[in-house]
Amino acid sequence: VSRNGMVFMSSSALDWRPILQGWLTCKVRDKFITQMESEMFLELFDGSFSSLYNYANSNLSAKMTILECNYIVQACDLLEGLIPLSGKEENQSLERKYLEHLYIFVVMWSIG
Repeated sequence: VSRNGMVFMSSSALDWRPILQGWLTCKVRDKFITQMESEMFLELFDGSFSSLYNYANSNLSAKMTILECNYIVQACDLLEGLIPLSGKEENQSLERKYLEHLYIFVVMWSIG
């Protein structure tokens, strides 16, 4: 803890999952997404994000080094811009296939 009360957390001690969970929790609370959409996104990220990140780090050559936490923040920012605000009623979730397509697009552009 610093003198001004900020808590420093090393990127080696914190992986991408708490960042994504925090983002999803805020978006459900703000009614940007439904709880069901949140659970589907968490399931999609849990299913392949770590493997894709590890593959990209070990087999691809990046132009600059980026921490794992930055990749997930990029993915969340992209999702926020791509999830439609209109066209669905209150508490109506988007179709799983649509969320899967969003996930693939977001991972492709955040990880590479």
